[in-house]
Amino acid sequence: MKAEYLNCMIDGVLGVMKQAFGVECTKGKPYVIPTDINVSHLSAVIRIDGDYKGAFAIALGEEDAKKMASKLLTEEKRFLDKDVMDAIGEIINMISGGTKAQLSKKGITFQLGTPIFILGRGTRLFTDVEFAPYIGVPFSTSVGSFTVQISLK
Repeated sequence: MKAEYLNCMIDGVLGVMKQAFGVECTKGKPYVIPTDINVSHLSAVIRIDGDYKGAFAIALGEEDAKKMASKLLTEEKRFLDKDVMDAIGEIINMISGGTKAQLSKKGITFQLGTPIFILGRGTRLFTDVEFAPYIGVPFSTSVGSFTVQISLK
């Protein structure tokens, strides 16, 4: 994957964290995830189809998911329930939408699917297709830490 595409995704994450949460976001070092697996407890995954095929995913631990959802929903979430998963799904929707807008300026078009949720570290993200390898980029904020994964083929 081209670095400029990865930078579009990173910019999308930083923008969402600033706009939706009002927080600064610290980016970790990107790394390759060679398999199509959930790297944390919860992932929200969106398929990409068009000029490129692949997926966007946000992976985070249960406590970080509840903390981020609480901030987004402006109410404390103590359990990993439907509201928390919907909030995390909305976050990956915002990130992938922002990334799509930036990539479309570079002439790359694709459609985004609906988020699906995967629970359990090491669980396959998809059973019907392999999008690996992914590039994973860890982020940390005052409202939680997470990794965004992207695969474009």
